[in-house]
Amino acid sequence: MGAGRGSKFKGGEMKLKIAYIHMSFVYSGGGEKLVMKEVEWLRKQKHRVDCWSPLVWKEECFPDLIKKLRVRELLPGFSWIYRKLQMNTMIYFLALLAPIVALRLKNYDIVVADHEPSAWFCFVAKRMFGIPYVLYLAQPTRLLYQRQIDLEAGLRLTKPLRFSRLLGMVLRPVIFLLDRWVVREASFVVANGWHSQQVVETIYGREVENCPAGAEGITERVLRELRSVDKVKIDSMMIEKPYILLTNRHVPQKKFEYAIEIMKRLKRRWSDLKLVITGGETEYTEELKELVKKKGLNDRVRFTGYVEESDLKQLYAGAEVYIYTAPEEDFGMGVIEAMAAGVPVVAWDSGGPSYTVLDEETGFLVEPYQVSVMGRVIEKLLRDKRLRQRMGRAGRVRARQFTWKKHGQCLEKYLIKASKMAY
Repeated sequence: MGAGRGSKFKGGEMKLKIAYIHMSFVYSGGGEKLVMKEVEWLRKQKHRVDCWSPLVWKEECFPDLIKKLRVRELLPGFSWIYRKLQMNTMIYFLALLAPIVALRLKNYDIVVADHEPSAWFCFVAKRMFGIPYVLYLAQPTRLLYQRQIDLEAGLRLTKPLRFSRLLGMVLRPVIFLLDRWVVREASFVVANGWHSQQVVETIYGREVENCPAGAEGITERVLRELRSVDKVKIDSMMIEKPYILLTNRHVPQKKFEYAIEIMKRLKRRWSDLKLVITGGETEYTEELKELVKKKGLNDRVRFTGYVEESDLKQLYAGAEVYIYTAPEEDFGMGVIEAMAAGVPVVAWDSGGPSYTVLDEETGFLVEPYQVSVMGRVIEKLLRDKRLRQRMGRAGRVRARQFTWKKHGQCLEKYLIKASKMAY
């Protein structure tokens, strides 16, 4: 018996005991924020939700938010050992211990898995204890199905990681079969947006539900207050307007260098314009800083590091334009957040932004890799304040279709359905 272990009916509504497993909390990225918002919303609906993960580095993953999440390790001490040894092969070892890990899940009504290896633990728990599970996917398993941008950017691996990749290649046929089995056995597969839905349905050949991520709404009054200041203070850093904003995970697949190249061109016409890049720094960040130095843009490009949610709202609200340079993005939460703040978005006409950005209405969609064209439409926006304002207003209307409430209700619906089906 799966459902019914802890479920109760309160006011005619089913309240569930839910285990949410995310693949890792080691970076302050959109995927991690999505999980946090989902858990927060489900808890507000009086469900009992415990959040689990193989890897938890609290100081590097939304340190201001993760305390409320109260995330727990699937295998106590694994995060510390992994950090010390830096060996991805340990994930394969943990996967072998799935029957032991599954014991932590046996008393839940339902489990939510966010990508591998989370889905594997849910599958084993279902086989052992009959617990239903729902998969939330922004993309298919990356080890098996790399995007073109992944192949182009390549993998920069240390010696232990190269061995891990070799082991993954040896085990690939087994992983492929298990991955198919795990996806097939899920009560529901839920995708982050229309693009992800289509990709996952095509690869796995099963029905996938669309449940796009959301963004925090900003009232008109608060937005006016945030825009009334000439400078934005982020910790000890003071950022003067005007600026273009870029927010994303610092990995080569995001192609921040395109924004830097565009900034080089814009410098000639706008002497005080800046490019602001948020996000925790990585080895890729160091490469970007070298590029900035080479282009003579040290005074024009500001790397803020990790920015807390309250400060991030200020940055969005104060931006002239939001630029999104990732050529193959599964969804792109930054796009929705920018539109919610009334900022026009310039992105590639590819992946998630193709569905969320309304071309020439909430911003501009540009054919991928046409950097000069992207630069020209940004110039067009910078020259025309009325156009920015019109697109900003349209963006705020568009963003109302992507709220955390709608997202939470969508996910909750499938969790309750899956639990009832298991009776």
